[in-house]
Amino acid sequence: MRHGEIIYAVMAAFIVSCSVNPPSETLVPAFDSSEDCFNGRLIFSVGDKFGIADASDSTILVQAAYERLMTELKAEANKPAIAAAEAFVKKYAAGKDVKQIGNTGVYYKVLKEGNGAKPTAESTVKINYEGKNMKGKVFDSSYKRNEPATMSVGQVIPGFTEALKAMPVGSKWEVCIPQDKAYGERPAGEDIPAYSALVFTIELLSIEKAAAQPQVQGQPIQIK
Repeated sequence: MRHGEIIYAVMAAFIVSCSVNPPSETLVPAFDSSEDCFNGRLIFSVGDKFGIADASDSTILVQAAYERLMTELKAEANKPAIAAAEAFVKKYAAGKDVKQIGNTGVYYKVLKEGNGAKPTAESTVKINYEGKNMKGKVFDSSYKRNEPATMSVGQVIPGFTEALKAMPVGSKWEVCIPQDKAYGERPAGEDIPAYSALVFTIELLSIEKAAAQPQVQGQPIQIK
């Protein structure tokens, strides 16, 4: 729906709900009576046009049209960021020795081949990792902390989970995660704006026997 049509609906509902006199049919094509108009209670034929099930109250029409408008404006504003993330992933995918994990949209290249078991979504693993944003800035690193991280595979961002499930123990991969498999519309600190693709170096050290809670200091191990 065009923004102009939504604004039209908001204005129509607002004018009618605040006016004693019946509005022009070009604004609101149908209403029951002048009394309904006076009370702000209307039957809007435009309700069907804008996908509103109950348009008998002008407040409902105004609110629904306003929310629709805000959603579309937000989507429009985010298009450049989403396009930039898609271009980033596309460029990474075209790199030498880069492969995709199934049809997930998550890409990787092997830095070190492992030959151990692969974890499941229910596994707890010990890893070293480093995360970079699209500008190449490191936003988190277990290497810098000199301490491996222990986490539940299924309790991290989706792209990170996909990578861990595909890695044999002993492997070290570089992984490119698209924005919709990372944090999507949610910013994650000043170094990870909304709709950011991310690149991680992940080294799978072991699959642990005991369950562990995700650590809160590392970005990729935030609970989904």
